[in-house]
Amino acid sequence: MSKVCVVSCQFPPDVGGLGASVYRITRALSDQFDIDIIATTSSKNPNCLKTVGAASVHYVSEGRNYLETINNLSIAVARLDIDRRYDLFHGFYLPVAKAIIPVARGRPIIGSVRGNDVVQWLAEQQKRAVVKEVVRRCDAITTVATDLGEFLDSVTKVRNKLRLIFNAARPKNLSWIAHDDQIGVVGSVANFRRKKGTLDLIRAFSLVPKEWRRQLLLVGGFDEDPEEGKKATLLSNELGIADQVHVTGQMNSNSAVERAMLRMRVFAMASHHDGHSNAVMEAASLGLPMVATNVGAIRELVVDEKHALVVEPRNSLALSRAIARMLADIDLAKSLGREFQRLAMEYGEDYEKEEWTKLYGEFI
Repeated sequence: MSKVCVVSCQFPPDVGGLGASVYRITRALSDQFDIDIIATTSSKNPNCLKTVGAASVHYVSEGRNYLETINNLSIAVARLDIDRRYDLFHGFYLPVAKAIIPVARGRPIIGSVRGNDVVQWLAEQQKRAVVKEVVRRCDAITTVATDLGEFLDSVTKVRNKLRLIFNAARPKNLSWIAHDDQIGVVGSVANFRRKKGTLDLIRAFSLVPKEWRRQLLLVGGFDEDPEEGKKATLLSNELGIADQVHVTGQMNSNSAVERAMLRMRVFAMASHHDGHSNAVMEAASLGLPMVATNVGAIRELVVDEKHALVVEPRNSLALSRAIARMLADIDLAKSLGREFQRLAMEYGEDYEKEEWTKLYGEFI
């Protein structure tokens, strides 16, 4: 069985879409490849080892800065490689692939673009140099949305290395069913930060007629962007809807998140830019009626008026009108939810496993 080393800056129990994707993909592939996962953790006393399926997870401490974190990861990769002699390396988040370069010595490297690593890292000259170095050394670059790949290619000329693999939707035992307790409840799920457009969503909710709105349920927290959390609180107070905006804080249980999502009449995604939100695919698996901004993979997978109502980003008025329309028309909500769920079935875990198996197979 071929040996693969996957390096990431996030993995459960740390909460986030990146870690959820690494977990889902490595678990699916662990019956075909001998996988080690090396991941940073914010814990001061990281567990040395755990298993996910047949894959082994090795945690290392985050550094005080990016270079220290990369050094910690690189040391961990080198130590394991002495005994394991990996056939393939995979940097899951483009900047962390830098930790692999000194160790690989000619062996193939796959780098994965998730969203922030393109938009934020290419905006700063020093960080852009890191991305360019990683791209030059990687044999393939995966992305979850075509526009992310095009943006990366505009700076690094990487088109011949790009591979598009969408995030999968996990199958669910439950499905969204309309009931009275959901009336007026609009919700979203995220690690809320500026790019998620949370302030736009709060403004949009405030513009929905009072008789139609009851609660804005934000499932997650602002741990990654406390300043945005402060702005959200101030805006909610200014708009007079603070009593209707509820932020749950981070939830470590998938079942708790699913239960919260099933309380929503409308799932709303207001991102300014994004790759392919795992939360969107979770909503699709449950069959939630969705209003979303036309960014990232939404632009490629979701058809307006068929799977969801889609509006342009940074437009609170358009977002508000779409939410109000969905709240007022239960038949529309049910129809869109059903089609959204069918889309999730098309891009399920079998699709994702097949795509990643083919990609790994190109280099092993």
